[in-house]
Amino acid sequence: MQAFKNKKFYFLLSFIEGGSVMAAELLGAKMLSPYFGSSLYVWASVLAITLGGLAVGYFAGGILSYKSKNPLALFYVLIAAAVFTVLMPFSSKFILWMIGMHSLIPSVIVSSIFILFPPVFMMGMVSPLIIRAITNDVEEAGRAAGAIYAISTVGGILATFTFGFYVIPVFGLTVPSIVTGIVLGVIPVYVILRQKQFGKAIGFFLLCAWAFSASSFSPVSSKIKLVYSSEGLLGQLMVLDYPHYNKEQKIDGYSRWLFVNRISQTMYDSLADESNKEEKYFTYVYRISDFTDSIPRGSKVLLLGLGGGSVAKRLTERGLSVDVCELDKRIAEVAKKYFYLSDKVNITVDDARHYIKTCNKKYDLIIFDTFKGEDPPNHVFTMESLEETKRLMNWKVNALYL
Repeated sequence: MQAFKNKKFYFLLSFIEGGSVMAAELLGAKMLSPYFGSSLYVWASVLAITLGGLAVGYFAGGILSYKSKNPLALFYVLIAAAVFTVLMPFSSKFILWMIGMHSLIPSVIVSSIFILFPPVFMMGMVSPLIIRAITNDVEEAGRAAGAIYAISTVGGILATFTFGFYVIPVFGLTVPSIVTGIVLGVIPVYVILRQKQFGKAIGFFLLCAWAFSASSFSPVSSKIKLVYSSEGLLGQLMVLDYPHYNKEQKIDGYSRWLFVNRISQTMYDSLADESNKEEKYFTYVYRISDFTDSIPRGSKVLLLGLGGGSVAKRLTERGLSVDVCELDKRIAEVAKKYFYLSDKVNITVDDARHYIKTCNKKYDLIIFDTFKGEDPPNHVFTMESLEETKRLMNWKVNALYL
């Protein structure tokens, strides 16, 4: 086949493989977030398993390149890597359901191994096989290896920026994982189709079709309604409605909740009668609202962190001018659409620490309500950050920490 003699063809495969490795690493880390957050433990485990999978893959690929005489071996390996990548969103849910409730560190490591190791191991085998395919003699081996690993690394760099800054924040995890697998597998499948191996190609396409179908399926409960669900920058977002029942056990209202990585962030009770001291929001929202009674109407408030917007909504209703800094654009959209946040609230999508450093406005009150899943972002609560916050105050420091 002509494709087997064209080095540019193999360079393209190496570029795609390098990008797929980094895409799988980022996607795998975010898939762990709903159960383990995005702590140092998670990233240390993901990085170690990725490097370990590549190392074992390089070794196995070197052995296979020496022993196998089948010119299609490379393409079979790529298809296997593509299959594991397509299956990542589904295997991760099953594995995390099985393992995620055990001790933290062992669970993180074992989950990372089952989710990340198979696709990364297969991708690691690719480079030695490509080097063998484009090398005719020993003198060319060093130059070929350098070119392949350089091209693969460039693909990884571009994929890291693309997935980190655009793909995952916009499209979430499931669809990008499936598409990455398809991109990784489409050329090898084309090659084996030309060899009239129709069974393997049809199987791959059927798997991809099933994956897209399964990704759009949402189980419907007669009691709890899934209003919104997405995957992105801070992980998994879900808005759920829990039904209220009257004395006849008929549904006559709901309690709406926002979850970030399965951690409750906001509650809105549609039937709560605040005049009878029933709480429509979490208790802390009322505590903050009571604190602002001593602040004149029209005062400027900076709220770092939005959630469902309960705090911002209450403060706006009390006549305060509220600016919000929120890292995840989806949360701002959810707060407006599902928790009825007023358009009077000015929302800036930015990291809280960066906003503090670059903001030129002055505020009468600054409220720190920032959480990254279940953890406060440490870089926002350093002494340097708090000192920088003083610069934004109109008068003596009046910052409220939650």
